[in-house]
Amino acid sequence: VREGKASYLLVDEAQPLRGIEIRGDITFEDDPDLAFLLRQGIKYGRGLEGFTHEIDNRKVLILTPTRVRTWDLRR
Repeated sequence: VREGKASYLLVDEAQPLRGIEIRGDITFEDDPDLAFLLRQGIKYGRGLEGFTHEIDNRKVLILTPTRVRTWDLRR
């Protein structure tokens, strides 16, 4: 994250010639009651038990896309 901008690059492991890049603006929000973390735990079938990372001062990073690129070089 530099100057409020970031990019996220995903390459398909099954098809390495295919992928997506998302560029955008980054904002941070506090998550003092761990609401985001708990929602993610529920979504993926896990709770906070077994979560070993620090939970104080948690932040949520939000990427607002400004450009999306996809590619498929298999053709």
